[in-house]
Amino acid sequence: MYFPLIKGVRGFYSYILMIEIVPFKGILYNQEKFPDISAVVTPPYDVISAEQQEMYYQKHPYNSIRLILGKDQKGDNEANNKYTRAAEHFRTWLAEGILKQDEHEAIYPLTQEFSYRHKKLTRKGFITLIKLQELGKGVYPHEKTLSKPKQDRLNLMLATKANFCQVFALYSDKEGVLDECLNIESTPIIDIMDNDLVKHQLYRLTQPTTLKKIKEVMRAKDIFIADGHHRYETALNAQKILGYDFIMIYLTKMEGSGLTILPTHRLIRHLPDFQSGAFEEFFEVKKVDSCEELFKKMEGVREPNHSFGIYTAGKNYLLVLKDSSIMDNLIGNRHSQGFKQLDVSILQAVVIEHILKINDIEAGISYTHDEKEAKLLVDEDKYKAALFLNPTRISQMQELSLQHELMPQKSTYFYPKLLSGLVMNKFTSVD
Repeated sequence: MYFPLIKGVRGFYSYILMIEIVPFKGILYNQEKFPDISAVVTPPYDVISAEQQEMYYQKHPYNSIRLILGKDQKGDNEANNKYTRAAEHFRTWLAEGILKQDEHEAIYPLTQEFSYRHKKLTRKGFITLIKLQELGKGVYPHEKTLSKPKQDRLNLMLATKANFCQVFALYSDKEGVLDECLNIESTPIIDIMDNDLVKHQLYRLTQPTTLKKIKEVMRAKDIFIADGHHRYETALNAQKILGYDFIMIYLTKMEGSGLTILPTHRLIRHLPDFQSGAFEEFFEVKKVDSCEELFKKMEGVREPNHSFGIYTAGKNYLLVLKDSSIMDNLIGNRHSQGFKQLDVSILQAVVIEHILKINDIEAGISYTHDEKEAKLLVDEDKYKAALFLNPTRISQMQELSLQHELMPQKSTYFYPKLLSGLVMNKFTSVD
C-alpha cells in the first residue's frame, strides 16, 4: 500500500511504502486440555539439534515439534512425507480440539522475563500479522539466507498453509508511543517457564481503539528482521503460489532495555602452537588470569577500539586492535566503512583469514553463543581455541540494513528466542 507525500523541492512527487499490521484469530493450544503448555511448545526449528528433536518427540504426543520439524521416514514420497504429516497433525489437532482458534481478531502482547550475566531483564513486544513487502522496502534484512532452509520452510508452508513460528523483528519507538498499549494489566492467557528459565507471558488484545492505535503508529515504521530471514523470504515465495499476503511476526522496539544480542563466538578446530607474536603486528596482546576477567576487559574497551579474546591451552589472551585501517588493506572497497568496523568482520578478516589462514570456514570453524560451552569444548580438546567477541550493536545492524548491506552470517544472536507453538496462524482464503 503506497501513500503519496507532498511535492518535493525538485517538483517531483515521491511515495512511501507503509507497514500494514493486521490483527488475526490466533490458534493456541486448548488450555482446558493443556493447563500447562510448557510440555508442547519448542524453541525455533533452526536451533533444535537432532538430539533435542528426539527429546521433544518423546516429551508429549502433541508437542509442536511434529508441526515445525518432522522426522523423515523410510518410504517417504511426494504424497507422504514429514510435511504432509505436519499438515495432517494440524488438521486433526484442530478437529479434535487440541488446538483452538480464537473467536475474535487480536494482537498478542508477549512479555519475556530472563536473566543474563546476573541481571534480570524484561523484553516486551507483540505478535501480529504483517502484510508482506519486498525486502528493502520498509522491511529490511541484515544477513544472508541459504537456499536449503528456504526450500524446507516452503515445503512446510505449502503443505500446512500456516505459520507455527514468528519472524522476529525490530522497530524504533524512542518516545515509547506504544508502551502504554503493551502494558497489559490483565492476567496473561499463557504464563510458562521454558527450559532456559525464561518466563513467557502471552496476552490477548482485542480492544478496537488500542488495535487502531498500534496499526496507525506502525504504518510509518521501518521494520528490521532480527531472526527469521528464511521464514520471511519463504513467505514471499509462498505468496506467489498461494496468494496469501501476510506472515505472523513478533515486533519489539529496538530501544527496549531487555533487547539482548549475544555474540556468536568462534571455535577453531585446528591451531598451531599459539604464539602471541603472530598477533602483535595488529593487536595489543595481554595475558589475563581467567575467562571472567577476559570478558570484563573486553567489555571495557570502548569505541573506536575493538577487542577480542582467545582461550587456548588453559590460557586467556585479550586482543585490542591497534589500527582499524588494516581492514582497508584486507578487503578494500568491497564493503562499506560500517561493515569494516564490525567486530565480526574484523575477527574474520584479520584473525581467521589473515593470521590463522583458515580458508575452509565450514570445515575449520564452529559456533556457539555460550561462553562456558566454548571454554569446556576447548578444555575437552574437541577444539583447539575459542575466539570471543563482543556483541554487535543494534545501531550497526540498523545502519547496514538501511544501506542494503548484509552483515556476515553469525553476526547476531538475539536472546531469548521465541517459542514455537505459543500462538499460530492459519492462512485464510487459500484452501
